[in-house]
Amino acid sequence: MPATMARRRIFDQKIENTHNHWAKLWGVPQSNVLSLTVWRPIRRSGAVTGRKWGSIMPEPSDFMARAIEISRKAMIETGAAPFGAVIVKDGRIVGEGVNNVFNNNDATSHGEIEAIRDAGRTLGTWDLSGCTLYTTCEPCAMCVAAMFWARIDTLYYAATLNDCKSLGFELQPLSDLVRSPLHDRAIPATQLLANESRAVLKLWSEQPGFEPFNDPTDQLKDQTTGMVT
Repeated sequence: MPATMARRRIFDQKIENTHNHWAKLWGVPQSNVLSLTVWRPIRRSGAVTGRKWGSIMPEPSDFMARAIEISRKAMIETGAAPFGAVIVKDGRIVGEGVNNVFNNNDATSHGEIEAIRDAGRTLGTWDLSGCTLYTTCEPCAMCVAAMFWARIDTLYYAATLNDCKSLGFELQPLSDLVRSPLHDRAIPATQLLANESRAVLKLWSEQPGFEPFNDPTDQLKDQTTGMVT
């Protein structure tokens, strides 16, 4: 059998398996699971790659279903905690991530943050403006902060943090911590070598091509008129 025919047969079998899986997951006939369920590598704008649904425009629930599926798969196959996230831009997934805190021995390896890292690699930028994040559980304060720094536009979530309390995730102490003034927090904080650090920050601001994270005028613009107030 020619190699190309063999590869095509393997590809067709993968499509068939994908259709069977999603039909069982959604409880619908396989005939109803159209090309919507097949994720294809695509290339746009040079080196930017990603995954896009078939010819049918996906709904937000389709992207959430993908996040739930990768969380379930990672939990079963690798022992990861079942928290998954996908990031979508212009109708295609540009980033995916699951919670690998235990597997990576990394307390920051939450699904949302791993998806943000993946999207940054895919798009070649840290700025994820125009992106939507779908996560299987309401984000914690750390992940909300990561979304802020990455400039994520919109959030969709499935379970809530309250749903996770019975699993041992009591995050009220975290909320209290981040909302408290710096020196009133449960984690003691002591300032050291402030002037030396400020000198480095000043030097950074003087470097060619330096751009502030937030344009000061952006915060003053009236969103209705676009005028600076």
